[in-house]
Amino acid sequence: MDVILYGVGEIGKRVADRITKSEGLQIVGAIDIDPSKVGKDLGEILGREPLGVTVESDAQKVLEAYPHAFVFHGTVSSLEKAYPQIRQILETGHSGVSTTEELSYPWVRHPDLAKALDQLAKEKDRTFVGTGVNPGFLMDYFPAVVSAVTANIEKITVRRYVNASLRRKPLQAKIGSGLTPEEFKKRWDARTLGHVGLVESAYLLAHLLGWEIVGLKETCEPVLAEKTIQTDYFTVEPGYVRGMVHRVFAKDKKGREIFLDLCMALDHENPMDEVEVQGDPPIRVRFPEGVHGDYATVNVALAVLKRVPDLPSGLLTMADLPLPIPV
Repeated sequence: MDVILYGVGEIGKRVADRITKSEGLQIVGAIDIDPSKVGKDLGEILGREPLGVTVESDAQKVLEAYPHAFVFHGTVSSLEKAYPQIRQILETGHSGVSTTEELSYPWVRHPDLAKALDQLAKEKDRTFVGTGVNPGFLMDYFPAVVSAVTANIEKITVRRYVNASLRRKPLQAKIGSGLTPEEFKKRWDARTLGHVGLVESAYLLAHLLGWEIVGLKETCEPVLAEKTIQTDYFTVEPGYVRGMVHRVFAKDKKGREIFLDLCMALDHENPMDEVEVQGDPPIRVRFPEGVHGDYATVNVALAVLKRVPDLPSGLLTMADLPLPIPV
C-alpha cells in the first residue's frame, strides 16, 4: 500500500518511522507547510538515512502525483480547520484516515461539514475514517467492546490518567503546563487549551452501544504543582498548573450513564487506563501504567488504514469498522 503523509508533525514522524518498519506499506509522498521541513528528505527529518521522499508544501502537486496512494492525515484537532484539507484529499480521488480529533464523531459539533464530506466521499467512491487512540479507541471503542460481556448496563466509567511528563511538547502545552490557575481558566473558557475529543468519545461510545444521549455536562479543572517539576520542555513551580482533570458526564434517555474521567498531568503519580461497567455481571478492566498515547495513535491509525480498501465509501468512524489489522 502506497501512503502519502499529509502532516509531518510529531505524530506524522512517528507514523513515517512505523511505516518504514512495516510490511506492505511504503511512503511515496509527504506534505507539510513548516519551512524547516519543506524541501528536505523525510529521512533527514527522522534523523535517519535518506528515504527518497521530499517533503513538499504543495499538497495538490503531491496528491496528483500519486493517484493510487492512500493518505494518512494528521494536522489539526479542529474539523473546521481540517475540512479544506480533507476535501482536497477526497476531490483528488484519495481514500485515507485522519487523526483530527473532532472527526472521531463529527456529527456532534459539525454536522454540516460531516454531511458534506460524507456526500463527497460517496460521490468519489472513496473512504475516509476518523481514528486515533483518544478519541477513537481507549475511551470509546474499547469500552464498547468490553461491555459486550455483560448485560443490563447501568453505567460505564472510563478513567484515563496520563503522566504527561513522558509525552511530546504539544501535549504538555495543551494541558496548561506552567500557567497560573487564572490563565488556565481564561484559556479553557476560550477553548484554547485542553483535550479535544472527550465529548466526541461520549457520543461515539453511546452510538456503539445503541444509546441516545439526552444530557451531557463537560468540566475541566487545573491540577496544580506542589513542588518544582522539570520536563524536557517546561519548568513548573509550586502553585502553577501541571495538568488538568477533564470530565464528561452523559445520560441516555433510559437513565443509563457514561462518565469519562481524563487526567493528564506532569509527573502523574498513578498513570493507568481503566474501564468499569456496572452491569450483570459488573466488570473492570485496567491497564497498569496506562497506554502511551503517541505510539498507540500511530498503531491504531495504520491498522485502520490497512482496512480502508475493504470498507464502504463515505465518511466513517470506528463504529463502522471491523477489527483493525495490527501493523
